[in-house]
Amino acid sequence: MDDNYNDDESNAYKGFTVCDDTAIEVKDVQLYCDSPGTFYYGSGKYRNSQNCTAGDKGKYLVDFYIKDSDSIESIGGNPVIDVSANGNIGWYQSNQKVFENEDLCSLSSLKSLSGSVCPAEGKYRISSNFYFEDDDSYDGLFYPTLSVGFKSSVYANTYDYGGANTPYCSGTTFFTSLSNKAKKIYADSLANFFKTFGILGFTIAVMVSFIWLMVNKPISFQDAGTKIGIHKRNQLPIQDKSSCDDDSTYANSDAFDFGKMKSPRANQSFLDF
Repeated sequence: MDDNYNDDESNAYKGFTVCDDTAIEVKDVQLYCDSPGTFYYGSGKYRNSQNCTAGDKGKYLVDFYIKDSDSIESIGGNPVIDVSANGNIGWYQSNQKVFENEDLCSLSSLKSLSGSVCPAEGKYRISSNFYFEDDDSYDGLFYPTLSVGFKSSVYANTYDYGGANTPYCSGTTFFTSLSNKAKKIYADSLANFFKTFGILGFTIAVMVSFIWLMVNKPISFQDAGTKIGIHKRNQLPIQDKSSCDDDSTYANSDAFDFGKMKSPRANQSFLDF
C-alpha cells in the first residue's frame, strides 16, 4: 500500500489535510478498495483500487505520531479515535463510519513503529479493513477520503488531540451519537455496583453469623433456631402433686419428680428435697 501513490491522475486523492499544533500528528492516510469476488486476470475484479463502489472492501492505513504524551497523561491517558470514509457519487454523499468513540490504545489493529507503548511518545500505525454498505439505491464509482480524528474523551465535541481530513480540529465543534457508548458505560457501572456491594454484603453476613455463633454457642440446629426465635422452647408443665389421685398418676405425668429417684441401696430416695 505504501508505493501506490504515483498515479498523476490521483493527486487530489493522495493529498490530505491535518490539524496543526496538536498532541497527535497524522503523518499518512491511505485507503484502497477491493471488489467482491475472486480476483484473477480478466475477471474484471480489482484489488488496491483508488476507485470504490458499494459492497467493496476498504483497506485503510493511518500513520501518526504522539508527540505530547504529557498532556495526554495529564487528562487521563486514554485518547479516543474516530475513523470514517467519505465519498460523493453525483449528488449522493456516502459517509461510512469505520469506528466511532474507540479507545485508541486498546485497538487490536494498533501497531507501534518505534517500540513505544501507547500513549507514550512515538510513531504508531493503524491498518485494517471494513466493508462499504451494499446499498442498491446508488450504483457508481467514487473516490473515498478517510477522515481521522483524535480526542480526549467520548464527550469532547472537537478533535482536540488532532486529526486528518476533518473540519473539526480544535476550535471547531461537531455532534456525535453517544447513545450506545452511554448505555454501555451505564450497564457496566450498574453491574459493578451490584457486584461490589453484593460481595461486601455477603462478607458482612458471614462475619455477623460467626460472631453470633461465638457468643451464643448453640449445640444443635434446633438450639440455634430456638435462640434466634424461630423455634419456641419446650417448657415442662408444672404439676401439683396434691391434685393427683395417687402417686402413680403423678409419676406418669410429664413433670419429673427428682424425689422419686431411688438409690440402688436400701430402697431410699436418691435426693431428699
